Amino acid sequence: MVAKTVTAHRILLHHDNTSPYTGRQTTSSLGGVGILAHAPHSPDLAPCDLYSFLRIKEKLRGTWFTDAEEAVDPYEEAVDTSPKCEWAK
Repeated sequence: MVAKTVTAHRILLHHDNTSPYTGRQTTSSLGGVGILAHAPHSPDLAPCDLYSFLRIKEKLRGTWFTDAEEAVDPYEEAVDTSPKCEWAK
């Protein structure tokens, strides 16, 4: 529910376009809330995740891994050492 002090034109809802989110009852209850579409069940990054993953990519740049398992610990360390405020952007 949108608070009365928040105008709907300032809100942008991000979802994956699956049927629970695109049904008539759902879309009509959203009123004037804008929708940022994302392909259903897409493996692509959601726009809201892009900033966070770019920061992690910067931290790991120049590091080479022989397989995916070798990258797990450095990735987790990069995430753990990122300030919490970075994840809120």
